[in-house]
Amino acid sequence: MIGVDLSKASESFHWAKPVSNLSNLILLQLSNCNISGRIPIGKLLNVTCLSVLDMRSNILTSTIPDMLSNLTTLSALDFSANDLDNHIPYLPQLKELYVSGNPAMTVNLVSMFSASWSKLKFLDISFTHVGGTLPPSLTNLNSLTFFQDDGFSRSIPSSVTKLTKLRRLTLNDNNITSQLVSMSGLISLQYLSLIHNGLRGYIPTLICQILSLEYLNVEWSELTGSVPSCIL
Repeated sequence: MIGVDLSKASESFHWAKPVSNLSNLILLQLSNCNISGRIPIGKLLNVTCLSVLDMRSNILTSTIPDMLSNLTTLSALDFSANDLDNHIPYLPQLKELYVSGNPAMTVNLVSMFSASWSKLKFLDISFTHVGGTLPPSLTNLNSLTFFQDDGFSRSIPSSVTKLTKLRRLTLNDNNITSQLVSMSGLISLQYLSLIHNGLRGYIPTLICQILSLEYLNVEWSELTGSVPSCIL
């Protein structure tokens, strides 16, 4: 067996032990299973071939275990919509990390990326408590989503414009009240959403230099002036 999907399964408190015997398991999907309590890291470490762990929409508590870094084959991790807290441990093997909807979780970007996450391409930390500034090491990310109501206040960090591999950027509900900075450095950007901010000024014509841009949403802002003809 290389995969198991227990989504929508009935409530269970003893799922980890039988799963731990599946040492060749590659995909484990346990979303919407009403699983509560701590992440059973002792059992999961026995699943040595695990590549994808999906436990979103449960009632997991406590922290993401540091020992998940020992699962060297793990490439995608989804703990969205749980009750996890504290911080995100260093998991350098990951390509995809989704922890949105854990409001008690603190995500300090400077601390988190003090070490290299060279493989990480997709990061969703929406609806967590985001703090810190964007460090230069984030420039290797392929898709970065910030959907946090207090992560960035007043202005968009200039370091965002250095994310040349970025394809999708969401900065909704961030209380951004400054002018819209030039995004011309985001040469791969396809999707930009800045809904429900207090953006002022106008949409800079330099945004026309982002030839890859397919979607732009600045609803509920205070922008003035005309929309550049290139995006009409």
